[in-house]
Amino acid sequence: MTRRTIVRSTCAVLAVGAVLGLSAPLTALPAAAAPAEGEAALNWVVNTAPGRTSTDTVAAAIADAGGTMLISYPEIGVTVARAPEGGFGAELRKLSWVQSVGPTRTATTPDVLPEPGDSAAGATTEPASMPAEGTAWDTVAIGATTASGKGVVVGIADSGVDAGHPDLADRIDPSLSVGCGVNGVPDTRPEAWRPGAGLGGAHGTHVAGSVAGAANGSGIRGVAPEARVAAIKVDNQSGFIYPEASICATMWAAQHRIPIVNHSYFVDPWYLWCADADTQAAALEALRRAYAYSREQGVLNVAAVGNEGQDLAAVTTDVMSPDDGEAQPRPVTSSCLQAPAGLPDVISVAAVDQDETTGALIRAGFSNFGVGKVTVAAPGIVWSAVPRQADGSIYASFPGTSMASPHVAGLAARILSEDPALTPEGVTRRITETADPLSGAGSDLVGAGLLDAGTGTPAPAVGVYSRIALTGQPFRVSGSGHPANSTVELRIGALTQRVQTDDAGRFATVFDVPDDAPIGAATLVAGSASAPIVIRASPAAPTVLTPRPDSTTYANSTRITGTGVPGTLVRVRVADGELTPYLRFIRVGEDGRWTATAPLPQGRYQVTARTVAGEDASALTAPVPFAVHTASALSYSVQISPQSGPQDDTLVRVDLTNAGASAGAGTVDIDLSAYEHFPLPTPSVGEIERTDRGLRWTLTLDSTQKAQLQIPVRAGTDDPPFPVITVK
Repeated sequence: MTRRTIVRSTCAVLAVGAVLGLSAPLTALPAAAAPAEGEAALNWVVNTAPGRTSTDTVAAAIADAGGTMLISYPEIGVTVARAPEGGFGAELRKLSWVQSVGPTRTATTPDVLPEPGDSAAGATTEPASMPAEGTAWDTVAIGATTASGKGVVVGIADSGVDAGHPDLADRIDPSLSVGCGVNGVPDTRPEAWRPGAGLGGAHGTHVAGSVAGAANGSGIRGVAPEARVAAIKVDNQSGFIYPEASICATMWAAQHRIPIVNHSYFVDPWYLWCADADTQAAALEALRRAYAYSREQGVLNVAAVGNEGQDLAAVTTDVMSPDDGEAQPRPVTSSCLQAPAGLPDVISVAAVDQDETTGALIRAGFSNFGVGKVTVAAPGIVWSAVPRQADGSIYASFPGTSMASPHVAGLAARILSEDPALTPEGVTRRITETADPLSGAGSDLVGAGLLDAGTGTPAPAVGVYSRIALTGQPFRVSGSGHPANSTVELRIGALTQRVQTDDAGRFATVFDVPDDAPIGAATLVAGSASAPIVIRASPAAPTVLTPRPDSTTYANSTRITGTGVPGTLVRVRVADGELTPYLRFIRVGEDGRWTATAPLPQGRYQVTARTVAGEDASALTAPVPFAVHTASALSYSVQISPQSGPQDDTLVRVDLTNAGASAGAGTVDIDLSAYEHFPLPTPSVGEIERTDRGLRWTLTLDSTQKAQLQIPVRAGTDDPPFPVITVK
């Protein structure tokens, strides 16, 4: 989800705009009306009974209370205003026809358009590891292998879309594109819906490529390559997506007959919006009204469920909000939800990955889940289009539920192109009823299962996770469109392997590339389908010398040693089940040896290592099981997940547990020196202070008590290191 994947979760005024609402597009956008000089102001929503109070009456009341109306939606009884904090809300609440009023944010910074980025127009070369068009694992795994989507428009509510990208240039409809990120007021100027600079502005283009990337023989191909795209930019200059911007997006779609809108983000500044909180209730009600209205008008809204790896049905504390100010841990209840994915009638999408060892399709570890929180799942690690980056690239592989959600929006476009009379309810039913169960993953993890985009006559296809196959390692392969319950021969040159298809004619597996496989360009053949690949020699795998298998370390730190190729990097990972308390890249010395010191709490672990050489990595070493015995009663785990925020791209989550001591007092040093930026978070328990290398968390936990700390960081890399944790 952009942002905070979602990435996430994948964030002025004209009098005529306020009077007409969205009945006509705004073509100019002057600066926002400002409060008195030096006076800070917030944006607010004012909710009235739909259709019962005139826009003039609402505007006059807002002015009398010291504010300025920005835009009004009389059809849903929602008005957006800007006003100083003071007594603005209290004055309006005195009016009998005002049902609720509340702020949409905690930051007083006015919205402006971000600086534009560079377009992808012009010559480029494709990344060596990117699968050839039509052979990417994500579209093949769901059966989206034929052209479809003609005559359907999909709104991309996101960070803007690059109209010059070669895979999107003829897919974007400028007449339906709009900017909503400045106060939620529609702005149809092209500069209002084009993406900002850098990877932060790339998110919307990436999402659009997954929906409707053209089948033009190069680059990437979307799920519905014949669909058109309406770029609906919802983020402001800081990357925040506030309620009024999200409302603008879905209302724009409703009034311009855009039948599908993808939302790969969560609405700022609250990770979870609570109906019983004065700071959030009015904005949440405004969001509910807008999304319900758009649904009634025939709009299907699809949203990413988020990238925190959390059970959303069991969250009791929100430590991330508000994200536009100082986060304060707060208890949350069942009345709290993530918007827009948690709103009624919105299709909420979890992410699926392909297992590195077996090739099986599994829930991605970063994907949120929870009973009643997920509608369906889709591939969530995806190559797609981006605006031109500093290194000249116009394609990138992003992880996140933000990448999964557009696959569902693309499938909706495929369905509507074949049956335009279907309602949003009918499309949703078609998507959920045709989804395929994932082995070992219940509805709490993946909803109805992995979406099935095999509309029309299926065509045999084979997909690859990467174009690069390394000798001596499993190579991830997927297939669709083959005869059901049949045997398909996979072949690379003289190398062959057989795989069985399921009831839908699909398979997901690995091709075991032998150590002596011929190096160079090759073709993977699966029945009548094929995919170009390149075989490279695998980097030499390292060895792990210590700890010895099944040994026990009696110390607060475990010394891990091994051998490898001098000068190379070794990725050392210590695992505790699905959790990773230690991960580091270690440089091999000139003597061919490497050493890592892992501060680990008491418990049982496995250590693995692999050599990393540029884009390639060696085979993983066999897991070495070992145990740690310490005097500390505090144990911990660390999880990192992709996040696309204004300043941060990764979320570090530290979970602490008292293993049973009567009072577990401790000091937790968190080494964050490998990251470019991190704020000072507010813990749910104890105190936090900055150190020379990161953060120090001092706390006391009662027996069996748990605590969690969430730290947004900027890693500046697609493979961020795990922080080193020391518990004293």
